[in-house]
Parts: sequence; structure tokens; C-alpha cells
Amino acid sequence: KEGRLWFTVEIPANAKAKIILPASSADQVTLDGLPLTGTRIIQNITIEEVRVVLETGSGKYLFGVEE
Repeated sequence: KEGRLWFTVEIPANAKAKIILPASSADQVTLDGLPLTGTRIIQNITIEEVRVVLETGSGKYLFGVEE
């Protein structure tokens, strides 16, 4: 969709990862088309300057970020 960046992330079984997305707020990020905030899949969400930093476990994720 126009005005949005898309990132597909795949984390192997039994692994954890830190994902860094170019957004200044978690409200700008969606996970599989739904708002990121309130999801149980993401274990930790922090903001570092103009980046949203997420920690999650194994799986395949589609993140959308408003430009």
C-alpha cells in the first residue's frame, strides 16, 4: 500500500530476535495488518531515537510502518 513500508521477518524455531524498525512511535507500526500495541506476540517494545525496537520469538511476521 502507498505510504507504508513493509518488512517480512522470519525467525527460526527456538530462537529470539531483536527487530529494529524505522518509526518514532509504536502507533506507526502494524503486525500482520493489525496495530502493534497490545499484541502478545511481541515481548518488549522500546523507542530509541526514531526507531521502534521489538523483541520476539520464532515465527514469520509482516510489519508495516507508516512513512
